[in-house]
Amino acid sequence: MLATCSRNDGGCLPDSCVDERAGWTRDKIYSGLEVGVTYVVYVVRVDHRCKWFYVCRAASWYPTPYPEPMFDVVDSTPPACWNEVSHPHGLTIRAFPEWASDPLFYAALLDNDPAATATWCQYKMEIDAANPGGFTGPDST
Repeated sequence: MLATCSRNDGGCLPDSCVDERAGWTRDKIYSGLEVGVTYVVYVVRVDHRCKWFYVCRAASWYPTPYPEPMFDVVDSTPPACWNEVSHPHGLTIRAFPEWASDPLFYAALLDNDPAATATWCQYKMEIDAANPGGFTGPDST
């Protein structure tokens, strides 16, 4: 799945995505997300507020969530490895099986859990290979 960043500011956010406590405001510029760049979407998370695309920024080896209204989808083909799993409280995750089935997988990845990191790296390489036209993180050129 590929999506081009159309906005990197909160001005496009619907009310449901605005959350000042979490840092999602209409007056903020979200650095690291570049307008006009086509990103590989590694995960889609839909919660009670918003749809989130997880993409890799220029300075990051792991994906960061951004609200879907900041993007235009240019290829909606999901990665072959994606599953869609519905969780309690209106949460749905579309991702590789380990992430889709575990709402805490992202937290483990951010904590540098060795198993989560190894799993992420394996699927990232697979997804990157299937999406040669998208920005995939610091190694993209």
